[in-house]
Amino acid sequence: MRFMTVSECLGWIRALNLEVLASIDTVPAGIHSLSCDTPLQEIPWFSRFIVDSLGPFGSCLLWPGDPGVWPTSESLHLYYKFRQSYGELRLSHEGTVTFRSSDLPKLEEMRQHLVRIGARGVELVEAS
Repeated sequence: MRFMTVSECLGWIRALNLEVLASIDTVPAGIHSLSCDTPLQEIPWFSRFIVDSLGPFGSCLLWPGDPGVWPTSESLHLYYKFRQSYGELRLSHEGTVTFRSSDLPKLEEMRQHLVRIGARGVELVEAS
């Protein structure tokens, strides 16, 4: 797992010849989008489903949407505590994280935190 700045993330995306999203709300053609209201007790299952749906990958960039528009911030401190537990002290809009295929439990946990606070996010994967 590696936290990167926004410019490093954009470089990662461009290196894979992927389209840089103007906004989390703008999903390019060929990119699958998924959303649903998830009961609290089903968040771990839903997060695992999202990660499993990515298929095998070499690395995955998890890019949360703008935290200023998240529907709820009641668990936002848990999201930041999770980031801090891996040494990441920057705010989420200052950078995001990539995961290797060996980091699946960490990716699932990060996704759970984002689902709990109602954050939108995009996972972009590099084939293995």
